[in-house]
Amino acid sequence: MNRIALALALAAALAGCQSPARDSGVIAISPDVFALTHEAVPNFYTMGFLRSFALTDAVEHCKSLNKPMRVIDEKETESPPGSNTYRRFDLTFACD
Repeated sequence: MNRIALALALAAALAGCQSPARDSGVIAISPDVFALTHEAVPNFYTMGFLRSFALTDAVEHCKSLNKPMRVIDEKETESPPGSNTYRRFDLTFACD
């Protein structure tokens, strides 16, 4: 019985943990212009990984439209020094 209680307590504790990474998905800004964001806890992903994930998502989205991808703007944001709470990469791109 103690093993079941321990397993349930562990599952409940893990359910409350924040995911180390999340993304916005592709958001249409205009017919051929899109944006997306990848954000992560700094201990899990570097800015290079977030940029790579975002560019891969953008290329895949444009590929689904049978168009090449063109970067319009990219922005890197880190949490203030000492807080270590997030790392974020924003990408604006076109499929044309």
